[in-house]
Amino acid sequence: MPASVFRRGTVVALVLLTLIWSYNWIVMKQVMRDTGPFAFAALRASIATVVLFALLAIRRETLRPPPLVPTLFPAQWDPKLGIHVT
Repeated sequence: MPASVFRRGTVVALVLLTLIWSYNWIVMKQVMRDTGPFAFAALRASIATVVLFALLAIRRETLRPPPLVPTLFPAQWDPKLGIHVT
């Protein structure tokens, strides 16, 4: 694919993200008239949790974290990084 297609997709994604964030400001101001800031934050976190768990289920991914040592020191286990400890 030509670079212009990737650039166009990037610009469209940024415009969409800007529109979503801008509309979020309007929604936040409307909701804050009826609820307090702590209730709104709890509602927002609850909705985000449900959405993220739904995405995990759709993608059939697990919540198991990656192994700790390779995560902390990736250069020792990844040959592409060029550092090998033996």
